[in-house]
Amino acid sequence: MFFSPAYARFLLLIGLFWGGLSIPCSAQEVWTGVTLRVKPIKRVNVEAEQQFRFQNNFSTLYSRFVELGVGYDITSRLNVHAAYRHTNRTTVERVDDDRRRISAEASYTIGSDNTAFALAYRIRYQAAQETSGEENRDKYIRNRLALNYNLTKRVTPYASTELFYKLAPANEIRGFWFTMGLKSKIGKAIGLNTFYRIEKELNVKRPQTNLIVGVMLAYRLKLYKKASSDDDMPIGGY
Repeated sequence: MFFSPAYARFLLLIGLFWGGLSIPCSAQEVWTGVTLRVKPIKRVNVEAEQQFRFQNNFSTLYSRFVELGVGYDITSRLNVHAAYRHTNRTTVERVDDDRRRISAEASYTIGSDNTAFALAYRIRYQAAQETSGEENRDKYIRNRLALNYNLTKRVTPYASTELFYKLAPANEIRGFWFTMGLKSKIGKAIGLNTFYRIEKELNVKRPQTNLIVGVMLAYRLKLYKKASSDDDMPIGGY
């Protein structure tokens, strides 16, 4: 039935999410991007992402980047991933924005698309520096914990928190993210991730708190023949 309880809950979540956009803030940002995810063989994923980040209610583009990555599913729960990012910035340096960055991560998920909830933990190491070749390099350990609620087969609300720990010589937490969002399947190969994020800087002279709206589109291409149980794009894989 069209107006099912699940559909009504989905509409309520949409209203709450977009209603949050009216919250006033000093530095509201909008992040948009597209990711192409290719699966050349079973267990291996190759990704290319283009992202744009705006300030002042979409009027100022302050950062854009291209990221290339490859991931490997060790098991259905455990995944490893490595990536290279090249960023062009137009404003001051941010915790997560540097001109050249390499990263390596591992993630573990409890639950799946077939369970009501799925809990995912990810740890990432990243190192970034200016392309001018300066010696100074920022190195971070990022820990993220996310909870997905499989509302329907096509819609998954989620919440996540992430800490940015800066390595030597600082050895301290420098940033914090709290995110609430919706992941949606538009089709078998297309996914949409919309979110609202609170970004807070820590242990700096002038810490800022930013409210961020994100709209990310993902397209998945599979190049190998597989069993029918692997036909759908995992909703947590954006």
